[in-house]
Amino acid sequence: MSEKYQQNAQYKRLIQQSLHAYKAADFSEARQLAQQAVNLYPGKEDGWLLLAACSPLKPRLEYLRRALSIDPHNHRTREQYRLTMQQLNNKKDTSQRKQSSQQRKNINLPTTPFSLSIFAVIPWIVAVFLFGSGFIYFMGNSDSTPTFHTNPIAKQVYAALYPSNTPLPVTPTVPSATPTETATPTFTATATLTPTSTRTNTPTPTPTNTPTHTFTPTLSIPEAAALEDRWINIVISEQKVYAYEGTKMVNFFIVSTGDSDHPTIPGEYRVNIKYVTDDMAGPGYYLYDVPYVMYYHNGFAIHGTYWHTNFGTPASHGCTNMRPEDAEWLFNWAPLGTLIIIQE
Repeated sequence: MSEKYQQNAQYKRLIQQSLHAYKAADFSEARQLAQQAVNLYPGKEDGWLLLAACSPLKPRLEYLRRALSIDPHNHRTREQYRLTMQQLNNKKDTSQRKQSSQQRKNINLPTTPFSLSIFAVIPWIVAVFLFGSGFIYFMGNSDSTPTFHTNPIAKQVYAALYPSNTPLPVTPTVPSATPTETATPTFTATATLTPTSTRTNTPTPTPTNTPTHTFTPTLSIPEAAALEDRWINIVISEQKVYAYEGTKMVNFFIVSTGDSDHPTIPGEYRVNIKYVTDDMAGPGYYLYDVPYVMYYHNGFAIHGTYWHTNFGTPASHGCTNMRPEDAEWLFNWAPLGTLIIIQE
């Protein structure tokens, strides 16, 4: 058990040292440290991600592929893999264009042997002159558009310069006919006498305030929170966090609690430590600079989340994941010792 703990501590130390070297632009040192971390724990993705960040495009793609094999649902790794593939394709296209242009430059016209006299070269010069003058005459007098103007870029330019505008139908007679028919005084008198217009205005918009019912939780306030100035209520079934001041709810947020394999544990807790940013590690993951962390029981916490946006569905390892801006508000609002009540 102690040996495994020492290996974990060594792995975390290598990762931290590699990060410091990477931030100092010492990519060679960062790559060596990350490689040592990968050799120690090849089943963790953060070492592969560091190797990818310190490597050229081709090995970077392979390191990102290894990281995705460990966690295929990591959106940030998938985005980095897509960008790396795009950069490789762009680089490949650029090299192919340079190669083709170089090949075109290397094409030479057929030359005559040096042993031939000047009279043998004259027919070639005359033929080239006649062909060139004829081509210039044809290009100057041709009315048809050359074919090289029909490539996709040229088509986009033509579409931008000459858009196809379809005329809109204009019917000026319709509005002119309506005021003549409604201009009769008899109709206006009956309209003022009928009380239907006042009855249509009487329905008050108060029933439309139904969204306020979605803002208030359906569960009753627990007795443990009766004397609390500020307290937090996490409702797992609703995937929501409510912020209370006494018996008045002041804010609520849509969150993601633990999934079926790593459930969030119901109960009554208190915020015992707060970090603006903190690194979090667990089986198969290592997260850097997790924002606005409020621990309340062992490793369980309420914190901001930048690695997914699946809020409203359980997606965490037992913590309560919030949008970073929501977590910042709750972090600044709730002091140390704030009561947290977690309900099913």
